[in-house]
Amino acid sequence: MAEEAITGARIDEYARSMFAFDRPHDRWIGSCARYLEEIFGDRLKDGVFLDYAFGRGNWSLAALRCGARQAIAVDASESNVRALDAYRREHAIDRLTIVHGDVVSGTVEAAADILWIYGILPCIAAPQPFLARLAALRRSDHAVALLYAYDAGSLRQAIVSAARQGCVYRTEAAFAADSFLFTPRARLRARDDLTAPLVTWFTQDGLARMASESGYVVRRTAPGFGQWATGSESGELSPHHLVCAFHGAAAHLVPEPPRAERWDVAIVADLARAALAAAPAELRRSIAIGLLNTHFSPPEPTLASMLVHDFLFLMHALVRLGVRSDALEAAREVHAAGLTAVRGRPRSLSPALLDRSVIARHVQGQPVRL
Repeated sequence: MAEEAITGARIDEYARSMFAFDRPHDRWIGSCARYLEEIFGDRLKDGVFLDYAFGRGNWSLAALRCGARQAIAVDASESNVRALDAYRREHAIDRLTIVHGDVVSGTVEAAADILWIYGILPCIAAPQPFLARLAALRRSDHAVALLYAYDAGSLRQAIVSAARQGCVYRTEAAFAADSFLFTPRARLRARDDLTAPLVTWFTQDGLARMASESGYVVRRTAPGFGQWATGSESGELSPHHLVCAFHGAAAHLVPEPPRAERWDVAIVADLARAALAAAPAELRRSIAIGLLNTHFSPPEPTLASMLVHDFLFLMHALVRLGVRSDALEAAREVHAAGLTAVRGRPRSLSPALLDRSVIARHVQGQPVRL
């Protein structure tokens, strides 16, 4: 899919899709404040907190709750700015500065002690110059920053990248018309992942290298908000969180471990590629919506359950579309075995594939119904 121009109007449509029904919530702000204290400790007290691409504004409000002297909330979306400004006036918040601007075009000025770069990097077409411009908004080299980015190689990447081949909503009205087709959890993801102008993915090493080249000194990784709040995560998406300074020596980060599910992710990605390539244009949107519904609403929200249900959905799509096993690459063996299983015949997958693939073990040992 060709990359589209990201205009102010396009950003505002994305923001309306994301936040049409979201408002700052006191309980959520409290959780965000505790997370900020976990990341920065006492650094927030009397500091200036820059919240870039603030969205609904929870992080800015949380920083003030932590004792920040000032929170500077910046967003390129006019609707986000209007909504947070109305909240500021309603609650008489006098330490919150709201800026409608874009650091890339040079319309933002600040001198911040904490740079909060959370949730925006996946939507930036040229992330390194973007990070460098944000680094220039620090008060001094004693400032700190957190960088958040989606993890490349995750199951989420395979699902979102495939779905975006079939469906991207460029206006809030278009998303609203289709919003009734999604299950609740899938709708919450689609309002972001299918309405964003682009979605990019990073390895930990790639993100750390880009940060270093943009003036940041990577000091450590941090747990994600969901992992911190619940004590666990499914592994379906494990975003990177790098805590950075601007002086001293960089830390040697623990390398990302090989993903145990990488073989299954390759199978799902291959099946999705083949399905969307074979589908006529009028079916691709349906496949995208069905895939998100399947992925985000399994009976058990575990990585293994997601993998198996994604596989079954895509197997059904390939059977309907008449795609043969020899059109596949990573998924060829398990697809052929799945077709055998549907017919109730014995199947025999290679020991190597059974050892490394949850999907293969399901096909080998369970009935397969499409």
